[in-house]
Amino acid sequence: MKRVTVDLSAVPANLTGVGRYATEMLAAMAPAASEAGIEIVAVTRKGDGARFQRRIPDLRVAQRVPLSRPARLAFEQVGMRGVLNEVSSDLHHGIHYTLPARLSQKSVVTIHDATLLEHPEWHERSKVYFFRQMIRHAAKVADGLIFPSNAALEGFRRHFESAAETKVIPHGVSAERFAAPDGVADSELLEGVGVSGRYFIFCGTLEPRKNLARLLNAFETLGDAQVQLILAGMTGWGNGPIAAQLARMIADNRAKVLGYVSDVELGALYRNACAALYPSLEEGFGLPGLEAMSQRCLLITSQHSAMAEYAGGSALLIDPLDDHSIAAAMRTALNPGAETMALADSGSKVAANMTWRNSANGHLDFYRSILGVYVVGRPMYALVTGSRGFVGPYLLGALRTRGAKVFEFDPALDIRDAASVSQEVENFAELIPSGETGMVFHLAAMSHVGKSWDNPSEVVGVNVGGSVNILASLAKAGFRGRFIYVSSAEVYGNQPEVGTLTEMHPAFPLTPYAASKLAAEEFVLQMHRSHSIDVVIARPFNHIGPGQSENFLVSAIARRIAEAARSGKASIEVGNLGAIRDFLDVRDVVEAYCEIGDSGLGGEIYNISSGVGRSVREVVTEMIGLSGRDLELVVSPSLARGIEVPRLVGDSSKLFTATGFAPRQSLEATLGDVLKYWRDRPVAS
Repeated sequence: MKRVTVDLSAVPANLTGVGRYATEMLAAMAPAASEAGIEIVAVTRKGDGARFQRRIPDLRVAQRVPLSRPARLAFEQVGMRGVLNEVSSDLHHGIHYTLPARLSQKSVVTIHDATLLEHPEWHERSKVYFFRQMIRHAAKVADGLIFPSNAALEGFRRHFESAAETKVIPHGVSAERFAAPDGVADSELLEGVGVSGRYFIFCGTLEPRKNLARLLNAFETLGDAQVQLILAGMTGWGNGPIAAQLARMIADNRAKVLGYVSDVELGALYRNACAALYPSLEEGFGLPGLEAMSQRCLLITSQHSAMAEYAGGSALLIDPLDDHSIAAAMRTALNPGAETMALADSGSKVAANMTWRNSANGHLDFYRSILGVYVVGRPMYALVTGSRGFVGPYLLGALRTRGAKVFEFDPALDIRDAASVSQEVENFAELIPSGETGMVFHLAAMSHVGKSWDNPSEVVGVNVGGSVNILASLAKAGFRGRFIYVSSAEVYGNQPEVGTLTEMHPAFPLTPYAASKLAAEEFVLQMHRSHSIDVVIARPFNHIGPGQSENFLVSAIARRIAEAARSGKASIEVGNLGAIRDFLDVRDVVEAYCEIGDSGLGGEIYNISSGVGRSVREVVTEMIGLSGRDLELVVSPSLARGIEVPRLVGDSSKLFTATGFAPRQSLEATLGDVLKYWRDRPVAS
């Protein structure tokens, strides 16, 4: 059993932001910690441990930290080491940028955003210098760095290079926290805070980064005296510039400032609002936006932000620097069409998948990784079909690293043979002890898009019929684990008007391969509905890496470059250079499969993508540059597909919100690995 100390000494009485994150994450972690081989000890201010134990009854606390803020900050640097040694801590987690100096334990720190570095004017002067120094210290000494969003990680990387292990772990939300008490109507709760009629709700600490000046200006342009702006949250700092305008709006009954409200009051405010407004200039996560979505409240928030990252296509995105953009979104919310109303529904589904339990599991896994005992017990028993293909060996390795007991479907077995499939599945099901978890990763398929035209009936037989046989056999065997079906982004087909494809976009398959994958998806979901089999569907975009067949673009180009280097040729043949694709490293893709299996929501589809489109010409040029050769590109019509999707780029926000997964491998490094693979192999002349 490893002991992890978590510093809760900065958590205020009224939970917001960091305090909410720490408390909810630990409460969700408590039931799983001991099973994971972790004991949590909370370090709190003197006399402050009881409130955490009321929420987390079995939580061990060390109440050692002085009460005043200056004494608390000083104690962290000179006295915390003694506390950690006293409780025999193996790893210490600083939840709010800071770590004690000269720790003998392993250490993890959560970096919430980079605004203290990039926008000190948004913060209280007394905090800026201290926290800047603490972030620099953490970057140098921490063993692990946690970020709540990719936006926060990118902000940090603009300033620091750190040898620490990093992980993006999104926050979560508990919709039940906002539920009205039994027998109490929302109207009663709203009456209690003096709110009625139509209104927009803003919730958050009133501070400069929240962009309140532009929000007030935009609201006033609506010209609708029947609509109010409700501001809920703690009074912060730096609000002098808006004081007179806000006072006038309050006097005119256009605005109301409620201050800090209870969870149940906030829930009622969200559920009955025209929309939740969160046009923040920058956030590390933006928890109020997710909380609003959990109550099926339409969210209006900033584009290119952490909020947009988790909301994906389920919010109205605005330019936070443009009053007109904010006002236009509010007008849309006042008179919503069917498409706008659907955003609230899809937003609630996003929020349902972003649980504190998922966040807590991410933290536990990260603690174990830093401590060198990274053994994830989910899944304990995994069956992989198609394990001898390109992706299979990588997935087997990833699962074994996570502590899974891995079994391979007999590679000689034809999955179109229902009887043989049934026997293989039955053998696997019998191996899983009662109470243990089983997962099936279904990779086996005929996967070459172009060649699917040569024998479409065989493609359908393998990709659809084989999937039917496996799922039917699982149902027959009484399997109660999870089935992860690996589909393909090719199902989206050609949608030239779409920049990046989300799971909400319709499927328009253009090839027999894509059609077979979509048909198999439908059967997988039907089995989920009719037989209650727990299924998730992965739609990976183009994935590449060492060992891929030369039947696929990047591997084929790498082989031609290697051949040219050996033969002295000055040119290589290529096909369509204009196609744009979203390229991923296969090692990232299999990690995504594991994360989906572990944390994905049953019955859901997840894109696996980078969100970055690159033309074939860019990729080929990059590989030639890596080779150190000057090669001419000769376009050969024989290498071009007759029917080809010109652009295929995905949005994986849904995957990120469910699992915190984001690709780690750079395209340049992956291309270099593929090129090396073909250089090191004997190449036929």
